[in-house]
Parts: sequence; structure tokens; C-alpha cells
Amino acid sequence: MIQPTFLVATWGDGIFAITGHQQTQELARLSVPSLAPDGHGGALAIIEGHSLRRRLAGGQWATLATSDFDLSCCMAVRDEIYVGTDDARMLRLGGGGALEPLDGFDRVPGRETWFAGSAIVDGQRRGPPWRLRGLQRLEPAWRRYPWLRTAPQTLGT
Repeated sequence: MIQPTFLVATWGDGIFAITGHQQTQELARLSVPSLAPDGHGGALAIIEGHSLRRRLAGGQWATLATSDFDLSCCMAVRDEIYVGTDDARMLRLGGGGALEPLDGFDRVPGRETWFAGSAIVDGQRRGPPWRLRGLQRLEPAWRRYPWLRTAPQTLGT
């Protein structure tokens, strides 16, 4: 029986891969603020805030892209990879290996007013801007709970 490998990301000591009773350290002494499944048996990680890497099921790491943006989180949806930034931008990994901004996300009405932990000081808003701290793919509930397909008819709604 094949044992699963659990990956634990740290803010300054890389990733610990745990399989059964064995633990190994990967990407030692590096900051890994985000770790996510890649949808193909491997993992995606943001490394040192500027690198997107993929871990294959065998444990090898490969750099997919680097960026001048401060990267904060990542996720895979089918064959697409999305990355969030500290300044609340959304990027997509393009075919050429570049992280491309999703312009529609930047054009959301009122985006310039997004602030977290802000205060009004001398009539001006002070504080850090919003950042994308995590991404999650939402699925229709019936995919996760197949019995919900019949629930509306059963419940008469």
C-alpha cells in the first residue's frame, strides 16, 4: 500500500514532507507562504514571495514562474494556475510561463477603497491595502454531496 505524503509549509524553514514515520525537509531556509494541490498529484507553492513552483509526485521541485509582484497565494483550477498578490491582484500563469494580470479583477468598481486594518488620520485613510491571502475553488455542492442532486425534488423546493 502506498502511503500518502503530507506537506507542511513554513514561513522560514521550507517545507517538511512527511510519509509514514519519515520526515524530510525540502526547500530549506526558504519562506513558503502558500501551498496548494496542483490537481495532478503534486503541489504548488509560493516561494520567497516571488516564485511559483510545482512539486511533482516524486518530490522534485520546478520553478514555473517568477514575478516582481509580491505573491501571496496560489491555486489550480483544471489546467489553469491562479496566483494572488499582496496588493490584491489576481494573476494567471500563461502558456509562456509568465504570470499575467487579470485586468477585470483590477477594474472592480470601488477597488481603490479596499483597505484592511485602516484608520482615518488627519483626514486621510492610512493602513495596508487588501491582499489576497488565500484562494479557493468553489464547486456546486452536489459534486461534493451527490445526494443533494435529488434533495430539492425530495424537499419539494
